[in-house]
Amino acid sequence: MCFSETSALEVERLMNKMVKLYAGGNKNMRPDSFTFSSSISAWEQSKSKHAGEGILRIVDTMEQLYDPEVAASRLHVICYNSAIRYFVDVAKDPYTAEALLERMEKSYLNGKLEGQPDDLTYGAVLKVFANAGKPESAARALNVLDRMQNMYKSGNKAATPNTICFNTVLTALARCSDASSGLQSMKLLNQMKAMHIAGNVDMKPDVIS
Repeated sequence: MCFSETSALEVERLMNKMVKLYAGGNKNMRPDSFTFSSSISAWEQSKSKHAGEGILRIVDTMEQLYDPEVAASRLHVICYNSAIRYFVDVAKDPYTAEALLERMEKSYLNGKLEGQPDDLTYGAVLKVFANAGKPESAARALNVLDRMQNMYKSGNKAATPNTICFNTVLTALARCSDASSGLQSMKLLNQMKAMHIAGNVDMKPDVIS
């Protein structure tokens, strides 16, 4: 199905009507992860210049409706990933993509998230920074990679570091004019080798590395 800005607004209007009915006492009208992901998808497909604003409104509503007493109100990884994908692939906005990742991480650490940030989530944000070509892009990519590794070490095995994510950061460093980028690249490459030797089969350096 192809959505226009008008149809995306209509989908969001219906979602907001559900929110009002639920707030008014109709417990059968509580929006769920399918409602939110469908609303995000409508904006994503609309190709409207206002799509990013619409997607962020939906994420805001989703988070505001969270209720620890209602299991169905748990925030869902699919919704965050869909929102991030828009800012990575369409808007090409690394800062908003990273901000959404931070919100997703916070929801996960606070026990509000159904699912967890995974290698695809982190890989998408790393990609948009690597392609941004801004002076601070490499440093921001390194920070995201550090957070991914910390998430993995804290027990989130879905965020297992891999060659693709490290190669993406190496690409960001290669496009950076900072004098320290060469040393940072060697440090990352050595880290990849050490992790592979230690048993992480997903960390084998390849021709891109």
